[in-house]
Amino acid sequence: MRSFTKFKLFALIFTSIFMGAACAPTRVPVRVMKPARVDLKGIHRVAVTEFSGPGQSGELAVSILNTKLLNSNYFDVLEREKLQDVMQEYRLSMAGITNPDNAKKIGQLLGVDGIITGAVTAYSVEDENGKERVKERIWTGKYEKDAKGNFIYEKDIFGKKHKKKVYKQQFVTHYYKIRRGTVTITFRVVDVRTGEILTAKTYSRNYTSSKVRDGRGRLKAQDAILTDLTNAVVGEFVKDIAPYKVVLKRVILGGPGPIDMGKKMAKNNLWPEATKQWEQAVKLFPNKPEAFYDLGLAYEVQGRLKDAEKMYRKAVQLKPDKLFMKTLSNVRQAERERLRLEQQLQGRKLRR
Repeated sequence: MRSFTKFKLFALIFTSIFMGAACAPTRVPVRVMKPARVDLKGIHRVAVTEFSGPGQSGELAVSILNTKLLNSNYFDVLEREKLQDVMQEYRLSMAGITNPDNAKKIGQLLGVDGIITGAVTAYSVEDENGKERVKERIWTGKYEKDAKGNFIYEKDIFGKKHKKKVYKQQFVTHYYKIRRGTVTITFRVVDVRTGEILTAKTYSRNYTSSKVRDGRGRLKAQDAILTDLTNAVVGEFVKDIAPYKVVLKRVILGGPGPIDMGKKMAKNNLWPEATKQWEQAVKLFPNKPEAFYDLGLAYEVQGRLKDAEKMYRKAVQLKPDKLFMKTLSNVRQAERERLRLEQQLQGRKLRR
């Protein structure tokens, strides 16, 4: 009887765990286009001039910047060779680019709306060498014995018996090395039609390695650190002046019948099919906020932001849950961002 009771209890616990896992929220990746943080109205074609900086840092920054601008699919970028040819042919200098007359002349000759200039002001990697005393468990060279003087044995992870060692706590000196890197770049975007500086900002990124003790392990190469940091700094600048894509992790909630079926569809990126399931779910379960939330998510993923807001609002009305309220706020922000994005893309012929 007792065994049967234990079995029923185990079955109840197992069922509860299984049901909880089945209803647990799932996170799926969703790609979203964000508007540029700085609106460069009328700047469609740009030229990137040489950047000053130590060593080859300026050349590296310009190379990465040109690539990222082209990949943004937002600007037409003047080829570096053509820029250099025109500058040499007409003996032009960027020194007076903020002067309206000089800016217009340079802009007309280059056939661009804006010029991006910059300077690498920090570009370094340094190693820190040091030592530290760490308390560690050290084998004394002895083995444990019982009261009769016999060795005590213990099994290892493979089940093999070994004499049990005697350990003690002892401070040990370790020599370590830490590698740190810093890259700082200042960017300026100049409207060649007016000579106005549309944006000027400094970006910085740092790197700190983990400790390499007693020569065990390898530090990241200095060139690789500087390249990665430069890439990150330039990437932040490009996000400021061009729309960019991000991947968000969005929560899908489960539930009975079509709610869970829609969840399975969405997990496999079958959003139109998931939408149909959840549209059925809100009719079958008009009091379940999860159904309205999931349907709102499907609408949002497919760009139907107004419809998504209605569904999220209904979920909040049924249950003022933190997730539902945050998502409602986020979709309203997404509507404002989409309006900005549409304004930024207006008049631009984007490559597909």
